[in-house]
Amino acid sequence: MNRDIMLALGMDVEIARIDAGKCPMCNEVVGEFKNDLARQEFEISFMCQKCQDFTFNDGEPVEIQDDDDESQECEDDGQPTEYQEWQDFMGGDDWDHGQCDES
Repeated sequence: MNRDIMLALGMDVEIARIDAGKCPMCNEVVGEFKNDLARQEFEISFMCQKCQDFTFNDGEPVEIQDDDDESQECEDDGQPTEYQEWQDFMGGDDWDHGQCDES
């Protein structure tokens, strides 16, 4: 972990969590790891096993805990997703630029 880079990126909260022995992603105490590879990944990212599983698609999604323990549920407020907004802004997702469209 390079503290200077993390501080420059504004990751003060994550550094505080790591210093407290917690996962920087979910704010839970780091527990056991399922194998040596997971322990090596911890030395790089400081993520717990549950967050490693989520990040590398091996397990079920984890619920990210906020420091103030408020519920972080997504609600369907009728607004477009960030992806949809970017597609509108950039002109759609026509990956072939119309080359394969039938006339």
